[in-house]
Amino acid sequence: MNSPLLRFALLLALVATPVAFAAQTEVSTARKPVVNEYHGVKVTDEYQWLEQPKDAAVVEWTAKQNAHTRAYLDKLPVRPRLAEELEDL
Repeated sequence: MNSPLLRFALLLALVATPVAFAAQTEVSTARKPVVNEYHGVKVTDEYQWLEQPKDAAVVEWTAKQNAHTRAYLDKLPVRPRLAEELEDL
């Protein structure tokens, strides 16, 4: 492969595929329904509470999500190679 961009895209695909389909224990996310009305249409949003990034519950949820993601990504065997490719680019 002569193109660095093509090499990077292939490595990214190797990482993204298992991430997208991995069977993992998810971090639970509370549903707190809020009903908003837009142009006369009522829309329920169960996750609107996550839009407040400084709220203590959102900070805690985000930390758990980040830890969960890191635990998975750090174990990927392609990770060192991907880092190498990124450095080359």
